[in-house]
Amino acid sequence: MYIYSHRSADELLDLDDNTGIAVQVTESDGEKIWAGSTPLALRARHKVRGSYTIEAGRRCACFWNDERELVFLTPDGERFVLFQIGADGRVQARMPGTGVDLAPAIDSDGKQIAGFSRSILADGSGRSFFEIVYESMSYLTLFGLNSMLAFVPTRSCPTGISSSRSSARSTNSAPSRAPPSPCQRRILSLRRWPRGGHR
Repeated sequence: MYIYSHRSADELLDLDDNTGIAVQVTESDGEKIWAGSTPLALRARHKVRGSYTIEAGRRCACFWNDERELVFLTPDGERFVLFQIGADGRVQARMPGTGVDLAPAIDSDGKQIAGFSRSILADGSGRSFFEIVYESMSYLTLFGLNSMLAFVPTRSCPTGISSSRSSARSTNSAPSRAPPSPCQRRILSLRRWPRGGHR
């Protein structure tokens, strides 16, 4: 199955779920990634079934396997099966109460590390299964760029720039907090994982 870089929404890897071996894909046969536009549950139907990230040389991945299980794979090869799609099409939690929490990254002196966060896989009681420190500021920067550039044109706003934004720019005044204009931006949502399952 293919997984893509969570940071770049590109750089496909062909991952073998049985061995954990991943090989870089040079030709994707036109396979579309649809990063941010396809709900995770629907990715089980596609060839690109998840994503990965590499932090400090350690790769984590989250993907749907051939058994229609949502697997979180740690750099050490430990597999956490969080959800599974049943025969009736319903998504079932395999580790009820388990989820991902975000927290500030702390150095040995107890001080927060600027621009970094911790991603923690834990159960409902707070017991941690796995955590990794990552450069959250880089993701925030990419999120901001996407917010500014990824406009969804509409008939009333074909250029992707609303009239209220244009007038605010021309008068050098701050934009008012008016209701959203008909010209909406497509933004990748940053959400906590739902509480889910480990094998």
